Amino acid sequence: EAAGWTVRRFKRSGDDTSERERLIEEARGVDVIFNGWNPPNYERWGERIPRYTRDIIATAEATGAMIVVPANVYVYGDQPGPWTSATPHTPCSVKGQIRSEMEEDYRDATLRGVQVLLLRAGDFIADDPSGTWFDLIIGKELAAGKLAYPGPRDRTHAWTYLPDFARAAVELCNRREMLPRFLDMNGPSFALT
Repeated sequence: EAAGWTVRRFKRSGDDTSERERLIEEARGVDVIFNGWNPPNYERWGERIPRYTRDIIATAEATGAMIVVPANVYVYGDQPGPWTSATPHTPCSVKGQIRSEMEEDYRDATLRGVQVLLLRAGDFIADDPSGTWFDLIIGKELAAGKLAYPGPRDRTHAWTYLPDFARAAVELCNRREMLPRFLDMNGPSFALT
């Protein structure tokens, strides 16, 4: 919105049978669908992500809108970086496998005329609490002088500053007519210990 875009938010109803039709109807006339759908807990990813992906692709096919997916680095598994769009997907976790299959579904949709941008990011960090695991785990007790880190502190981790990611997504959407039908692009990120 701050960049001049009109934003429509879609709230899932939980009714799987009517949700796709409602999504298509509410997306009529939009230029871009930003896929921010994620199940509220990881244990339902295997069930929900494929359905969400199918619904969003069907909506883009019905409306002609470009899909923007905030992709992650799970698909790279434990390969050392730096990663590029040419890095093979070798997920080593269930979440990585689900995301890799999702991305393949989006790639396949481009063969049917859908435009897709996968803008890849590390884990999000932001100035304000935004519900990321950085906020919920690492930074939860920083004011008390405590740092909780889920893993070895000397291991490099991919982080993305959320405002930078949003600016990159907006700029790419502003140039969508110049983008290829499918673009897998690493967003602005940091590799930090």
